[in-house]
Amino acid sequence: LEGNAASISLSSMSGDVQARGVYRNADMKSTSGDVELEGEGEQIRMNSVSGDVTVDLKNITARSIQARSTSGDVDIDLASGTDSVHCSVSTVSGSVHNSIPDAGSVAKLQIQANSVSGDVIFLGWIMGGEIQGLSEAKESFHLLAVAGVGMMDTPDEIAKAKEKAALEGAKFFFLPGDFHMENVTGMLKLAIGLVRKALRVEIKKSNDPAAVEMLERIENGVDKFDANALAPLTAFVCAQMG
Repeated sequence: LEGNAASISLSSMSGDVQARGVYRNADMKSTSGDVELEGEGEQIRMNSVSGDVTVDLKNITARSIQARSTSGDVDIDLASGTDSVHCSVSTVSGSVHNSIPDAGSVAKLQIQANSVSGDVIFLGWIMGGEIQGLSEAKESFHLLAVAGVGMMDTPDEIAKAKEKAALEGAKFFFLPGDFHMENVTGMLKLAIGLVRKALRVEIKKSNDPAAVEMLERIENGVDKFDANALAPLTAFVCAQMG
């Protein structure tokens, strides 16, 4: 199916189900085929019993994604800049992959991923030296690798983040990321505003270099994204996929 619609509902017993276009609501399922959605959407529900499920969204306004497969892989690719979405992803005997490039350190992302006999590669923002959501991820599924996205400047800071992650058998990767205040919205914007005021007070009292640097990052933004840094993680994923 190709085109634009407010809502679509597609199903198949023994064939693939594919849709490309702009859909506010999409409900797609297949018993023995793959289910694929490429384009734009806000409320997405996809299910396959014996096929793969793939979601590739180009818009940053996605709000809810449910993707499930019994014996296939589940791949979720969200648009750069997506800042508020709930993903519920599961597979019994396949693998789960989530990709959310440049979501931002204050993005409101909730991801629930479960794989009974497959592996999960988890990506999360590093805030306060800790990878956000990692504790919950450890409890929910088996981690093949963990990639922390942050604005660290030194190998020592990266090493501390890896140490705090306390990974057992999972591979660790660090990906440099960006931060821009204009992308922050809602309560998080208010919270960062309070942090900015606190930093200014601290700078007046002690002129602490760390506080000065943090305030500069908040007010001027940080551009540390480096596509080359993705190479080790990409090579690792390709090696796992054979």
